[in-house]
Amino acid sequence: MLFTTKSLGLLVALPLSLAYPTTESLTRRFVGGQCGLHVTQFQKNENGVGGSYQYDIRIFDAIQDTIGGVNRLEIPDVQTRSVDSQLPYTVEITSGLLDADPITFRWDGNE
Repeated sequence: MLFTTKSLGLLVALPLSLAYPTTESLTRRFVGGQCGLHVTQFQKNENGVGGSYQYDIRIFDAIQDTIGGVNRLEIPDVQTRSVDSQLPYTVEITSGLLDADPITFRWDGNE
């Protein structure tokens, strides 16, 4: 069904759905598509962390709205921590042992 209206001499067509909302559409609070991840890594022995790395992490949806994240997440050497968001899965981050080691990210079991 299309609803049309005239506003300031312009014709606007708005599609209206007669379908009932699904449970997922009522609980989902993010825009689907390509999500983003912003990570700040603090070196060992900074911010009072001691011998572990520390991370600030932000998760964004397709329109760059923040949908999850954490501040000052301490991850011991070669261990994994999960970061919650409004996405259906958590983002898992594995810290390296040395500064030259990569940080590994997993979501839904995929690196």
